[in-house]
Amino acid sequence: MASYLIAKKLGVSNNYIRGVLKRNKIRIRSPKTANRITASRRTPEENKKITAKAAEANLGSIHSASHRNKLALSREKKPTIDPVYEKPLIELCKKSGIAVIPQKAFGRFNVDFYLPEKNTIIEIFGGGFHNKQVAIETFNHKMLYLSKKGVPVLVVWAEKSTYSPQKVLEAALKVKEPLVVINGDGSSTKRGVKDMVSVR
Repeated sequence: MASYLIAKKLGVSNNYIRGVLKRNKIRIRSPKTANRITASRRTPEENKKITAKAAEANLGSIHSASHRNKLALSREKKPTIDPVYEKPLIELCKKSGIAVIPQKAFGRFNVDFYLPEKNTIIEIFGGGFHNKQVAIETFNHKMLYLSKKGVPVLVVWAEKSTYSPQKVLEAALKVKEPLVVINGDGSSTKRGVKDMVSVR
């Protein structure tokens, strides 16, 4: 349950609840992680309804390219880091002396990780969110943009029980093809490839 809901139920402030959680060393989920968990608990029909409502709310709302680019840069400057898959990989990169930029902006898009010295992007698919059609379409638009920039992309299908940051990093350092897809344990896979746009 979200901290603000607990606060509302108990009739106290959200800051008070968050303080109690921190003092008791209870990790507070990031918005990104919370959204992934919530989405995975909903049925496909429920997710479709929510997506449809969001699309309806955005009808008539036109954002300029420069505005979208600014939003992407804002996310890069203040990235939300997933503690399960992203944080361990960032820590490994730092420990290994490998430069990494989380939520790097490329035009209006953000990527999970960018390794500037290797000019390689890492996208981690976890929590079931990227199985949704809307996510696939967004990713394909991103891939088309990145292909024009000539930046290779490593897609990682991550499962909490088998995820290995070390294997992912090793694979990322070897990427040469425009698109490479692996499992979180470093093994190769064709999962989702047929749904991903060809960038060759």
